[in-house]
Amino acid sequence: TPWRTWLSCEETTRGQVFECDPYGVRAAMPRLAMGRFRHAGAACDPVNRVVYLTEDEPDGCLYRFVPACWGDLTTGRLEVLCVLPGDGAVSWRRVPNPAALLEATRHQVDTAHRFDGGGACHYSAGVCLFTSGNDGRVWAYDAERERIETVGTGDAGDGMELALAGPGGTAAPFLRVE
Repeated sequence: TPWRTWLSCEETTRGQVFECDPYGVRAAMPRLAMGRFRHAGAACDPVNRVVYLTEDEPDGCLYRFVPACWGDLTTGRLEVLCVLPGDGAVSWRRVPNPAALLEATRHQVDTAHRFDGGGACHYSAGVCLFTSGNDGRVWAYDAERERIETVGTGDAGDGMELALAGPGGTAAPFLRVE
């Protein structure tokens, strides 16, 4: 994070995000307002003061957490990305119950956009890049224009693929392990 902690995501059903002190002085703290779901990746956007979160489910979502106070992830609002019909424009809708006590987080907003196995997530220069591992896509969410598009596809078969994220939300395969 910009305030020198790191976020550890539990990739389990009803998983949590823990904020960790890299120096081990303070104990890792669960950040429950960030939702209970199969967290895969997290990336901080210091310009818009949000944290993007991916969900590793076949019908997973992209979320953003808007802290009540930037630099403190204890309280805030969890929102889910909804793609509008047409050219990739998006809106964000509040998740009614981030604790997911009775209904999975991803099922609480009917218009939420689905991604096939959300994975790694990275923010740079106004763009949040993230992967959907089951279909090999790399996505770019442009925070200023509020638009999303596919910027890369991979087909590593039974192997793994690493992609490089470039300027302007581009992505290209770098290494493929069969």
